[in-house]
Amino acid sequence: MAKISYVQGRLRRVCGVGDGAMFGTGSGDKEQDSMEIRLNQLEKLTADIRERTARVEAGLAYVATKQDVASVESTLLKWFVATAIALTSLAFAAAKLVH
Repeated sequence: MAKISYVQGRLRRVCGVGDGAMFGTGSGDKEQDSMEIRLNQLEKLTADIRERTARVEAGLAYVATKQDVASVESTLLKWFVATAIALTSLAFAAAKLVH
């Protein structure tokens, strides 16, 4: 029961509605009006959620996959090893010329 009241409180804050209007504590027309208000607010929230979901899905096209990361990692490793070998060779060549 505590979780339900917590969720109801959160919905009240999000939707900006008082206690009775959000959860229909009255009867008859008052409860019908309350349900109508709740339904309208949920429809507004649903539209917002759809917009956010569309933005997230659009951004997913630019997110790297595991395969992309593995490919970049192996390429970088090859470059690091090749650079280390080249610098070591260059150091030995310079040392040989100086000595």
